[in-house]
Amino acid sequence: MSREDDLLLTGSVAFDAPVPLSSVEAEYSEILRSQLAVPTYAGDGTVPALTGVEFTDPDAWWDCGVWFGILHTLETIARRHSRTLSANASFASDGRGRGHLLVDAGGHFHLCAEGDDAESHRTRMCTSCLHCYPPHADGTFEVAEESENDTVRLSAASAGPFTNFLVHCDDHGEVACPPSHKEALFRREQHLLEQHTPHPLPLGAVAASDVLGQDFLNHIAFAARQLRDARYYVRQEGMGGGAVRPRNEARAAARRALAELPELPPEQLTELLLQLLVEQHAGR
Repeated sequence: MSREDDLLLTGSVAFDAPVPLSSVEAEYSEILRSQLAVPTYAGDGTVPALTGVEFTDPDAWWDCGVWFGILHTLETIARRHSRTLSANASFASDGRGRGHLLVDAGGHFHLCAEGDDAESHRTRMCTSCLHCYPPHADGTFEVAEESENDTVRLSAASAGPFTNFLVHCDDHGEVACPPSHKEALFRREQHLLEQHTPHPLPLGAVAASDVLGQDFLNHIAFAARQLRDARYYVRQEGMGGGAVRPRNEARAAARRALAELPELPPEQLTELLLQLLVEQHAGR
């Protein structure tokens, strides 16, 4: 299922024991703001408690990301307050057809499509949706390189017979608790980009141009001018020979620029050069 799919849920989700509203005010507000889930309550009115939600609108086709946000909020409430979730709900979607919503033994929701083996979802052996929420990038949780930052950390968290992976930030508290280490790494990078990186990305606290120095910048600027000259000659019929000298000059300038680079680990140098590109093309 892609993030762009529309989704419809009908039915209900319940906690095995009521959760006092006073302890879930932020999550409760998120549920109300969605306008897709109707909370259900217990209590005498003096100490109201949340027992779950109902999905009652048969025409509430909405972006799946919004629905997934509601389900994630319910999972978070259940995990933090040691409640067990149950679902009596069906779904329809553009990309996955129809089926029903179920909860695995570790407290995560799955979209079990018609024809799927429900047990494979309950035991997290499903291949199509280990976790029913897709990420923001092409249906994968790929992280080619982890960012260095001690503020946001991963730790294992018991989830019934399974292990979830808690992403915790010293500044923002719990970030996510997905069922796979791969997704946890992805959510960590997502949080670092959204909350710990000045914009436009990937600017740092100090301008890359200041770190790299003016000599480096001069060599790069000279190489760029020479390449523009070489490109001009190549485009003129019969004048390609005129591109040889500026191309050579550009290469020599690039080598001089390399010699000016500070001695840093390759990953830090990569980030620094990316930062420079943003400063030059997006501005600080």
